[in-house]
Amino acid sequence: MTLYRVRMTLARDADFPEGSNMRGYDFIVPLGAQNRPDASIWKRHTKDCLVHRFWEGEDDRHGLLRHTGGQWLVDYDLKREGDEEPFVQLDRHPIETGNYLSMVEGDGKQRTFHIVSVKPLAAA
Repeated sequence: MTLYRVRMTLARDADFPEGSNMRGYDFIVPLGAQNRPDASIWKRHTKDCLVHRFWEGEDDRHGLLRHTGGQWLVDYDLKREGDEEPFVQLDRHPIETGNYLSMVEGDGKQRTFHIVSVKPLAAA
């Protein structure tokens, strides 16, 4: 199986000097060579690549991981434009425990997240 469940939590930044385990994302991503996201695998599993955003003090959000025009993003409503949150060069970073990923959130801020787990998705 090439789908993996990834959990990442907010790394420390100016707003959260200690980071936060109560803020982050769980998402399913297809990984290929060198543990990088693979768009060709994603095409076969578009509906399986779910995203869950959890943020203390806010309602949880659910969406899909999408690959469009060479960019990976979270799309919360496929029928509405402007609610997407893009990853920053996701395809250039190995998705491995201990690494960091950045994304531009809905408020326009780029935030960095620490990957705390990467687990193969159980075959159905």
